[in-house]
Amino acid sequence: MSDKRRIFKVVLQITCQLLWFAGLVMGLSGVYLLLNFKHNMLFFRDIYIILPAILAVVNAAALLSSGGIGCWVSMRDSTCLQAVFVYLLVIIFCLGATAATLAHVNIGKVDSELAPFRNIFHNYSGSSQDPDSNAVDSIQERLQCCGIQDYKDWLTIRWSTHTGKFRVPQSCCNSPSTPATALWTNYTCCIPRVAR
Repeated sequence: MSDKRRIFKVVLQITCQLLWFAGLVMGLSGVYLLLNFKHNMLFFRDIYIILPAILAVVNAAALLSSGGIGCWVSMRDSTCLQAVFVYLLVIIFCLGATAATLAHVNIGKVDSELAPFRNIFHNYSGSSQDPDSNAVDSIQERLQCCGIQDYKDWLTIRWSTHTGKFRVPQSCCNSPSTPATALWTNYTCCIPRVAR
């Protein structure tokens, strides 16, 4: 076997290892996005928002399989396997480009999809049985934020004003600032954190 052929095989095996690593990272990212959507799906009317995450998972599967085929190709001298390997790489490139394009297009749509959040926020009841209240609490705890613009948004919420005292939900507050005083401090607003 010539030195050029040996170098080609080593480079191909290293490339395949990188494909496996990229596939693993992309797959985990896609699964994270899908789980995140499942947790916050109350705020999105259309399911197409998760299309980039689904494409990321499909692309990850293609990366992992092409990495395996690439390693197999490096061990054998089969032009058929080499053609399949190149074909998978083209598919991966197309899937990645499609996912990136959809993600870019949907960035603007996320703001319009989050508009119902204001209604859910205003219908907050504080009950653990109410899905709207659970969604608001979940968002505030997960994003470590309070209110849509800031904690003062709770001044206009029926739940906060019906007792005559201003109050915010527990999900608005982080841990006590000092153990001695056990004072809870409010987080900042949610909208910039959701937009990220």
